[in-house]
Amino acid sequence: MTGADESDAVHVVQNVIAIGGFAYGVINGDLYVHGDGRPVYIVREREPPVVPQTGWLLELPSRLLDARHEVVEFTGRVAELTVLTRWRDSADRLSVLYLHGAAGEGKSRLAARFADRSTADGWKVLEARHGGDTIAVTPESQNLAAGDAPGLLLVVDYADRWPVEHLQWLFANRLLHSPVPTRVLLIGRSVHSWMSLQHALDEIRARSEDLELRPLAGTEDERRSVFDAARSRYGLLYGIAVTDEPPPLHHRDFARVLSLHMAALVAVDAQTSSSEQLSDPARLSAYLLRREHSHWARMHARSVSGFATPPGLLARTAFTAVLAGSQPASAATPLLRDINDTSSWPVDVAKVLTDHGVCYPATGGRLLEPLYPDRLAEDFLALQLPGHDQSGYPVDETAGQALARAVRRLAGDTPVRYLDRALTYLAAAASRWPHAGTRYLFPLLRSDPRLALDLTTALSEIAAVPGMDADLLETIDGVVAEDDAVGRDVARAVLSERLLDSRLAAAVDDLTRSALHRSHASRLNRAGRTEDAVAALDAALAVLGPDDQAADTPVTPAEKERRHSRSAALLLRATTLRTAGRLDDALESATRADRAISALAAADPDRYLLRQLTIRSEMAIDLAEVGQRRAALELATKVSGTLLLLASENRDNQEVHERIAALSNDIAQMQVTLGRTREALQHADLAVKSYRRLAAADPDALVELARALNSHSTVLSGAGRSAEAIKPAEESTRLRRELFAANPARFRSDLAMSLNNQAAALDDLHRYAEALPLINEAIALRRELAARVPARHLADLAMSLRNLSTIRRGSHQYELAAAAAEEAVATSHQADAYHRGRRPGQLPRSINMLADALRRLGDLPRAVDLTRESMELFRQSAAEEPEAFIPDLAMALFEFARVRIEAGIEVDEATLAVREALVLYTGLRTERPSAYIRQLAACQQVLRMAESLQARETSR
Repeated sequence: MTGADESDAVHVVQNVIAIGGFAYGVINGDLYVHGDGRPVYIVREREPPVVPQTGWLLELPSRLLDARHEVVEFTGRVAELTVLTRWRDSADRLSVLYLHGAAGEGKSRLAARFADRSTADGWKVLEARHGGDTIAVTPESQNLAAGDAPGLLLVVDYADRWPVEHLQWLFANRLLHSPVPTRVLLIGRSVHSWMSLQHALDEIRARSEDLELRPLAGTEDERRSVFDAARSRYGLLYGIAVTDEPPPLHHRDFARVLSLHMAALVAVDAQTSSSEQLSDPARLSAYLLRREHSHWARMHARSVSGFATPPGLLARTAFTAVLAGSQPASAATPLLRDINDTSSWPVDVAKVLTDHGVCYPATGGRLLEPLYPDRLAEDFLALQLPGHDQSGYPVDETAGQALARAVRRLAGDTPVRYLDRALTYLAAAASRWPHAGTRYLFPLLRSDPRLALDLTTALSEIAAVPGMDADLLETIDGVVAEDDAVGRDVARAVLSERLLDSRLAAAVDDLTRSALHRSHASRLNRAGRTEDAVAALDAALAVLGPDDQAADTPVTPAEKERRHSRSAALLLRATTLRTAGRLDDALESATRADRAISALAAADPDRYLLRQLTIRSEMAIDLAEVGQRRAALELATKVSGTLLLLASENRDNQEVHERIAALSNDIAQMQVTLGRTREALQHADLAVKSYRRLAAADPDALVELARALNSHSTVLSGAGRSAEAIKPAEESTRLRRELFAANPARFRSDLAMSLNNQAAALDDLHRYAEALPLINEAIALRRELAARVPARHLADLAMSLRNLSTIRRGSHQYELAAAAAEEAVATSHQADAYHRGRRPGQLPRSINMLADALRRLGDLPRAVDLTRESMELFRQSAAEEPEAFIPDLAMALFEFARVRIEAGIEVDEATLAVREALVLYTGLRTERPSAYIRQLAACQQVLRMAESLQARETSR
């Protein structure tokens, strides 16, 4: 849903949707819903926990362990609370922190304590829960605005189980973009999930960081302290004095708080029944879950409040609840019947659900509330499934069949809605209970490997389950690899990591091993993990040995293959390094790749020439990146000529046509930087037409079509044809938004570029209101990029800041224009420190922009100094590369003259400068007749003013 238009005014917007006969609404926020009316997520005010009565808590161990009930007093984590408080109180307007750690480390309790502190400090604290099929929605409307609070904190538990797209929707919610400081605390388990979340966080355009929650109880003394505190609390609730010696706490699981609480609870409960002390985590879970079974049996035997469900049926219902999560009442009955064979049940399904709700009550009229905490629920799944070694536990012989029905495909070959949840819990269970993997999870995946394609967040967790054999991983990988959607790039990288060692072990020679490292690097690169990709490529090259043979030395057939493989690794390394901002290293790698392939291409052009041309195309880009623009264009033009010759000889060679399209696009950009607009337009137009043909047959070509459209728009704008530039700019932005939604890490920079150029084209047409949100979005993305890879992205950020200044100036917001230009100058100085003068136009363009903004604000003295600095820098650059910098020099001369004429100083020098600008602009118009008309008119006006001042001074 959408709300009111953005402006400086305060809007109070209420979006309401009716669900199942009642409505849930939010004020000052957005509500996203599925097509069937289920909310994608719910954001609501956090309510303080209500501690239930002691008698009710004591009925079930799961209630005593549930973090929501906060039975055991929170202790420790002082350092982590300090980090969280410092993060909350930072100067950032919007910031995200991912709190992650293994199950049972106390993430939820720590987050709850931090939320309580934030509430006490006056912050508005909200919580977001995912999925209309697993959360309760009560009929109400909530005002989510911060009001007078100093800030807003949003807590998102289980963030690693949200589909990335849904996180992006959450991050787009206007709630997070209010003027007050806003913090988003995401909570999850795995590092793999953090990689995926990092991509989603890029779209929020906010500072992000993570905090790993390490084991609280690492030493024996620390474990004993946590254990004793929990045992004392449970003893107080049980009404007994703790007398037994504590059990050994040596097992590695006892480094986790939840495991110690489970041990403490078992110790107290066992003391009441004179049972033996337990110290094995698996036996602790079995003990506690037997207590759950015992409570069900007592409720049934005594018919408490009409309780009629036998414990075996309640166990099957609890099993279903863990797999599917809580459900609306209308969905719970058919779901329970669908997963279980209820035809022979002695109790009506509706009554079973009611009795289950007595033991595990949900809110909002829902049913099938699962067991908590998650660790206990995962162990419950494993213990219900036959095959474990816990004697005396009531195994359900039908659980395997119920599990298979729970994850089967429905009519139309569609997966069940809760598939991701079910397999996530099963994978977590299998990580501790081997039989859950070998007898259930792995066979399910073998029987239907396409389940992997239906998963959103669970695939990375499944790939990490111990004991999964390489053959099954290869099968899953093959299925995922066939679906080349960019949204699966992160999962593909995780699978590749898991399989790399076994693949390397099976490789028969160095060429195969190098190719495996290279393939792994490619997946890492697509997932946005550039530094990891470079490391993998270094490993690929190390396998092949040094590339120290001269290019013209005769080589054996084996050496030919080695050189070919080396060139492939070096080429990918060059493009990866360029993405990482390591431009000199990228050029060095491309040069080495060319050296490796040259002799092969000369001896066997049919096989190796296209590879050499591809490498040289990348070399040309790297040359341009390090400032060698003429050499870059010369090399690219030469390669293009050879490619066109190959295309004429073999019209059906798709790869040749792809290279021509890509190179045409690159040449257009190079020609623009050198001022050769007419030739640039021809190449840009050719690139767009070529990629349209390619994209019609192969959707993957849309990536390059978006790039070509962006370039075409830039060239049209540079040629003074801004009205024509709008359409390709809009199409490029639309395509890149779609690509970015699927893989933010890979397409973040591309989207920022399209947004920047579309805003610039709109600015040229004086459509400032349309341009402003686009340039702000581009700047936000580029800030994030520059923070991560400054060498690569600082210059782009400076460019966008200059465009923002221009747009603000056009809107007569001169102070805001000056502020943007000030930042552009500072950013350009930073960029120069990385580029060492290889991008000479960036700094003087920013200085010129600032001078103009200051002139409009009346700060003429500073503007005078800045215009001299800008002019001198451009004069130096134009002397070295006239084609590239004559337009900039003309602009700098004009600004130099105008500010002096307005200040009434240095009139003679100003007159000479504006006359020189007129000469330069007149020369430029011979190349681009439709351009520079406005600049020439402005120069003539300033010249008349200068000559008038000179005449006035002469007459005195």
